[in-house]
Amino acid sequence: MPLRRQFAIRPALSLGRIMVLAILAVSFYWSIRLGWADRLSRGATLAQRERAVALAPLLAPFAERLAQRQQELGVDARPALQRAHSLDPENPDRWSQLAQSAEWSGDYPAAESSLLAAAARSHLYRPKY
Repeated sequence: MPLRRQFAIRPALSLGRIMVLAILAVSFYWSIRLGWADRLSRGATLAQRERAVALAPLLAPFAERLAQRQQELGVDARPALQRAHSLDPENPDRWSQLAQSAEWSGDYPAAESSLLAAAARSHLYRPKY
């Protein structure tokens, strides 16, 4: 009489494996998305940089690059600078850029307060007199 082994039918994927695969898929998706946004944020056109900000709205460097391109084209860059500032308020460089943009637009009180805020966050922005 031949021996027969009875095997328990196991599901192809256990819950743990499904969770691991889901986490890997989400990680892969965001890696590709952020990489593409980074590439677009270094593009030459304004539309590319706006698309980068749309793909990664919580990253301040992308909003800062958008503002830089807007300044190069003579467009008002204050909204993009304020967005970058709101995402990273402790960065004194962003305060300084916001002050420079406010000065160019003629808003001297905002420029002064932004420079004072930059000086409060970094000793590199303090006057040397």
